Amino acid sequence: AGAAGEIVDAGLEMEAERLVRERRSRPLINRLCAVRLLARHSSEHARRLLLELAGDKEPSLVAAALRRLNEIAPELVVPLAEEAMQNPDPHVREAGASAWILQPSAERMPGLVRMLDDDHPEIRKFVAEKICQLAESPQLEQVIRAEAMQVLAGDRWQGQVQATLVLGTLDHKPAADRFVELLESERTDVMITAAWGLRKLAEPRTIPAILDRIQRQTTDWKIQVVPGVDEQVAHLFEACGTMHALDAEPLMRKRSEERR
Repeated sequence: AGAAGEIVDAGLEMEAERLVRERRSRPLINRLCAVRLLARHSSEHARRLLLELAGDKEPSLVAAALRRLNEIAPELVVPLAEEAMQNPDPHVREAGASAWILQPSAERMPGLVRMLDDDHPEIRKFVAEKICQLAESPQLEQVIRAEAMQVLAGDRWQGQVQATLVLGTLDHKPAADRFVELLESERTDVMITAAWGLRKLAEPRTIPAILDRIQRQTTDWKIQVVPGVDEQVAHLFEACGTMHALDAEPLMRKRSEERR
């Protein structure tokens, strides 16, 4: 079925429908084969079949049907996207998110941005990258920034990391205070990303907090090695350099001498 679907881009609709309607033996395999037959088809008949298959209960089938619809008619997936983004299967969730990314609107952004704290790492990264691109639109920028701040304020580390990456990339200065708070996180990836975010924002009012964190990390390093400390401090020193924070120079010298 996969080979046939790659060879031609029209003419297999009837064969696909026959497989969809065949329920006597191996109905799931039949429906999966039907999707593969339609891999390059975009006719109205093919779209109707794919929409029907997208309403199935089998996640692998739903994901495959939604992916193809996103390629040829993402507007047909938009009404299904919100439910898809709540599906236990990550491939279905990604397909739902893709529909809203391809057909963006201010009303859809809150649900999309909330996926920054999705359980699946690839979905989080995918959504983060795409909403940074969508934020270039004046119609979407403000709602994306506001919703990302809500995710950043949450207590899920997944969302904290991705929201920091988004808001840092967008140079969203109001996020600076929360970045400072997250320097104290017990999650290595959160505390490092927060330091990266402060370097990106280069907000002068954060200099005292940054210097305090460097000082404590330098002192604590003598007592106990904590994963991620060197990476965090490196970002913080870079932030100080960007902001020309002269008070950081003694700390730089001290840490350099102690690390020899």
